[in-house]
Amino acid sequence: MHEVLPVKPFAAILVVSDTRFREVLEGGSTSDVSGRIAYEVVRGVWNAYSPVIVPNQRDVIRGMLYYMLDKTEANVVILIGGTGASPRDVTVDVVREVAERELPGFGEEFRRISYMRVGPSALLSRASAFIIRNKIVYVVPGSPNAVETALKELIIKITEHALSELQRT
Repeated sequence: MHEVLPVKPFAAILVVSDTRFREVLEGGSTSDVSGRIAYEVVRGVWNAYSPVIVPNQRDVIRGMLYYMLDKTEANVVILIGGTGASPRDVTVDVVREVAERELPGFGEEFRRISYMRVGPSALLSRASAFIIRNKIVYVVPGSPNAVETALKELIIKITEHALSELQRT
């Protein structure tokens, strides 16, 4: 067994939603529930930045992801939304394009847990986890239940170990 190096997670949360982004532009506030849930769950165990909301546009998602990876203290980025089968669901594709490695077990287990809770529609989810610049990037569905499931059942439980593994040489 190898030594586990302690690494404290610091999370950035990125909500990808045309609807929520439009709300912010039009009124300055949003009805975003999923980002709030993510922030509350994560803040209970780690440091976290407040959620940022962006439209479902490839260049904007990529730009904000790079900003979070390069210009903040975050070593964990959680992207919420854009994991479905519709042509507008591009979050997973954007992250995959810039990722160094994918961690397929995360998506597999998320779909298994979700299948037990909501049935076959869970199989349409493209929830995923990636490594970019020695940091963990999770992409989870936008529904509040999916966010809570991903965080409480998987992300909170595996991230410290994953970050520790990334520090090994």
